[in-house]
Amino acid sequence: MLKDLLAAGVRSRIAPTPSGFLHAGNAMNFILTWAITRASGGRLLLRIDDLDKGRYRREYVEDIFAGLEWLGLDYDEGPRSVQELEERWSQHHRLNRYQLLLDQLRADKRLFACICSRKEIRERSKDGRFPGTCRD
Repeated sequence: MLKDLLAAGVRSRIAPTPSGFLHAGNAMNFILTWAITRASGGRLLLRIDDLDKGRYRREYVEDIFAGLEWLGLDYDEGPRSVQELEERWSQHHRLNRYQLLLDQLRADKRLFACICSRKEIRERSKDGRFPGTCRD
């Protein structure tokens, strides 16, 4: 599978959430994503998931940039500073798009609430995919 992915080239992303300082798990994820993307000749996007304004802190965003620099990881698209994130890349600039897509899914009756836990879904699924438990 990895061989096929590498042959096809990839467009991937790292998407930290600025609701706390980065930790070893973030670093490992970033390194693996970066390595696979670079090995395939792909492109890497930094998408900072900043929708949770209640927990968003400027120092956490600064920590993301410092962490990526310390790890020596580059990326092809995305903000290069806190100011650039807030002015051009914030997900808040796309809230209208997100709402339009949600409205379209609702109109097509493809939007539903699922109360199942991930564990319940795994237990009910033969192949790991959502079995449609709460669809109706």
